[in-house]
Amino acid sequence: MTRYSVASDTSVGTGGKSRNQAPPIKILQEVANRGITGSLTIQDQEDASVSWQVYVTSERLTYATSSVGKEARLPYLMQRFSPKLNLEALPMEDHPHKSEYIHLCQWCRSGRFPLEELRRLLLRCSQEALAQALAVNRATLQFRKGDQPDPMVLSVPVLEVISSVKAVMRRWEQVRPQFPSAFARLDLNNQRMDHFCEHWEQSQTHPEPVVVEMLRSQQMSACIRLLSQKITLYEIAHALKTDPLVVATWLHPLVMAETLKILPFKEAERRTVIACIDDSKTVHRQVQLTLQSVGYDVLSITEPSQALTALVRHRPALILMDVNMPEIDGYELSRMLRQSKQLREIPIVMLTGRDGLLDRLQARMLGVTEYLTKPFDPQRLLQVVQKMAQDRPQQGAPPEE
Repeated sequence: MTRYSVASDTSVGTGGKSRNQAPPIKILQEVANRGITGSLTIQDQEDASVSWQVYVTSERLTYATSSVGKEARLPYLMQRFSPKLNLEALPMEDHPHKSEYIHLCQWCRSGRFPLEELRRLLLRCSQEALAQALAVNRATLQFRKGDQPDPMVLSVPVLEVISSVKAVMRRWEQVRPQFPSAFARLDLNNQRMDHFCEHWEQSQTHPEPVVVEMLRSQQMSACIRLLSQKITLYEIAHALKTDPLVVATWLHPLVMAETLKILPFKEAERRTVIACIDDSKTVHRQVQLTLQSVGYDVLSITEPSQALTALVRHRPALILMDVNMPEIDGYELSRMLRQSKQLREIPIVMLTGRDGLLDRLQARMLGVTEYLTKPFDPQRLLQVVQKMAQDRPQQGAPPEE
């Protein structure tokens, strides 16, 4: 698997990801020009729960799709590109969470529509996905050589498809600051209902005719219910029988006024963060191997002088700290932490090679909660962490080194 990277940083505790600053369109053009076969995955850094996959072989596109959210996207695609197809009557049990590609190919083999209609549908679905994927300006990109859809039905020149979606891609680029993709979920602020009602009245004479046409057959109460369900732009567009970009155009002022809140497609899993402050990389590796394997994120800090800033930012549930460190030793740093209003309640576990009574007494006087002697047993470390961190809710952001 090849990673395309121009400038990157590495997240600690999550395995590391290359965060690419080159536009996905440039990378896709490069892949096409080199005639490589495989799939390009484009993960949106604005909403890490959303990613897109583009399959290419020898300068030709074989498919493009989303990696997530088939249940939200497929009904919209069929309503938009094949409205005569009764989606509810079609079997989906074999692969309930797979790409729409599998379902379309199965339905074609079952005689629901001819092969040429299948190719047309696959192209339209690919164009719809590609327009959003190429609009992503901050992405994590990964290329998997040899990866292709099965069976391979579609084959069109990559550069021609890119050219065909550029206008829609530009529109997505314009709305991305508020709507990262059609997978963005919307939540109506009930305390701002008067502003929504005012916007509804103004929308009846909206400068965009497609917005006026969309609202002509809708009731305000039905739209309020729709926008209060925290569903995606895809699902709202499907209910209103329109395009997600039309919905985004209509709702843009409400997002700017905070009458509507934009939510990620999937809420990020909040993993408990454990901080480790030690100048030894060996200790950090041991702590990471022990704790990451059971679901903790580890915030690794090797410079004690930078510890306070990192700890305030990430608010770990527990701090593991060495005693003997350059510049600031563990005792002095513990004293500083206990004087901080933001950090004073976080438990501290001292890691040290000393095991004398005076050392333990000094640590207790400075507010240290537990004392582990190095080299420590991984199972003992895990027991201490689980005991002391289980009752502390995670408050900060995912850690970075």
